[in-house]
Amino acid sequence: MADTIRDYTPSQQSDPALGAILINYSSDQTFTKRVRGIHINTAGTLAVEFQDGSTATLTLAAGLWPYSITKILNSGSATAAGYVLI
Repeated sequence: MADTIRDYTPSQQSDPALGAILINYSSDQTFTKRVRGIHINTAGTLAVEFQDGSTATLTLAAGLWPYSITKILNSGSATAAGYVLI
C-alpha cells in the first residue's frame, strides 16, 4: 500500500505543513519544496527571495508567518531563529 502521507503534495497555500526545515545561515538556503510559512522562535531579520524572484529583508517577531519563499539569503539575515514549514 502506498504511503499517502509521504506522497501527498499540498495544492493550496492554506493546506497544513507536512514538515519543517531548520533555518541555517551558513550559506544561502534554497528550498526545493513549496514553503508554506515560517515559524520564528527568536525575533530578528531574515533576508528572503520570494517565488516571483523579488527579495526583501523582513524584521520578524516570534510567531508564524505565511510567507511563501524559495530562498533564505545569507547576506542580510541575522538573529532570526526558527523553521521553514513545508
